[in-house]
Amino acid sequence: MTDNLVKCPHCEAEMCYEYHNPHYIQWMCFNCGYGSTSHMVKDSDFVKSSKEVLPELIKDLEFTDENDFVWYPSTINVPEKGILFPNGNNKDNWAWAVAPLTPIKKEEKARFPKKQTHKVDLNNMQYFPREEFAKAVTTLNEL
Repeated sequence: MTDNLVKCPHCEAEMCYEYHNPHYIQWMCFNCGYGSTSHMVKDSDFVKSSKEVLPELIKDLEFTDENDFVWYPSTINVPEKGILFPNGNNKDNWAWAVAPLTPIKKEEKARFPKKQTHKVDLNNMQYFPREEFAKAVTTLNEL
């Protein structure tokens, strides 16, 4: 297994983390927030089945690189802390959102799966411009 920093095909920054293991390659850019894997090949069954469940915004933000790998903006979930995700109406009107998680109160427990202990606090969500993915990640880590 190897790790490298490579040039991101989406934003061209040298901040794309590349992870190799025996089964696949994974890329995650810490500049633009887009990611992909070597399984995410244009027109593959894997990509087609993924698109069936993706929100419209994510499908709108899809990027295909020169090697036919399909890239999407990332969602990062930090258990018991918060979640970072792309939020908006369409590819022209979106931003990174960071929402903290709050413990589920006793009186709310019946509405959630038994093992779930926290919920997303949409009232305290913070927004970051598309160019500020790194700042959004820092904010998520500081929750």
